[in-house]
Amino acid sequence: MSILLAYPSVAAPTAQVMLPDVEQLPASRPVRMRQTALETDSGVVSVYSIGNPAIGVFNLHLYPLTLSQAAAIVSFFRYDIANVGVGGRSKVWQLQDTSGTVYNVRFAQDTLEPMQQTPTTWSVTLTLRQEVS
Repeated sequence: MSILLAYPSVAAPTAQVMLPDVEQLPASRPVRMRQTALETDSGVVSVYSIGNPAIGVFNLHLYPLTLSQAAAIVSFFRYDIANVGVGGRSKVWQLQDTSGTVYNVRFAQDTLEPMQQTPTTWSVTLTLRQEVS
């Protein structure tokens, strides 16, 4: 399978980055429960849900990448102009991971730094916030 970063959607992208299966394991897709729990002196627990519980933040570790693949990810992250990218955190886009699962996400990071691992390979870590459809 492959990894696809697509704006606005996988079905009809105006900007996209197609990558081979380069996600490093273990893969993690946590779900965050936004709750406040209060316990009284007598041991009674009250839990209050705040907001949507289906939102999670996760990291996607991509390696090995070529220099051109790393540059394509940077362009997708950086530029907020038609047919090029999402402008950092500003737009919701879709990620299709190696298992074929599609997530509505936005970047949850202000800095994207490709790291050169060998003379010909690069790695990139994406921090993504899953959005509710």
